Amino acid sequence: MENLGRNGQPEPFDIPEPGDDQMLVRIDSISICFSDVKILKQGGSHPKLYNRNLAVDPTRLGHEVSLTIVKVGKNLQKNYYQGQRLAVQPDIYQQGKSTAYGYTVPGGLIQYHLIGKEVLETDTGACLLPLSDDMGYAESSLLEPWGCVMAAYTQRRRLSPKLAV
Repeated sequence: MENLGRNGQPEPFDIPEPGDDQMLVRIDSISICFSDVKILKQGGSHPKLYNRNLAVDPTRLGHEVSLTIVKVGKNLQKNYYQGQRLAVQPDIYQQGKSTAYGYTVPGGLIQYHLIGKEVLETDTGACLLPLSDDMGYAESSLLEPWGCVMAAYTQRRRLSPKLAV
């Protein structure tokens, strides 16, 4: 908790301009889940933060977001456009290493920020999901936590140890 903001206050940031391979996005909705609480409790020792010193190298929490694209860099304009509404698929793998939006990749608890290769060029492609016009912002921010709840009821118990391959 001591590493939230600066001197106990929110930290202001200028609104950045996107580079050619980036998008400026506005966070429209965010949900908080137990993963955020785990980061608050574990700090830099959280497994997805890889023993990071948050006092020196902070992150921005918030991995369940819906957002709107404000500006698109010139190299991304074939696939994305201003005003497009998206949700973030927060579990990100790059070169086989597990990262996540709101952990190693700065998350949604900021009003505006840049999204670039860290979200667009992952092992499985872009971690952005287009939202239909009839889906609300809050609804889309609950997709990942609700998916976790549903998965908890469908998991199959392992009855024997998993052997390393």
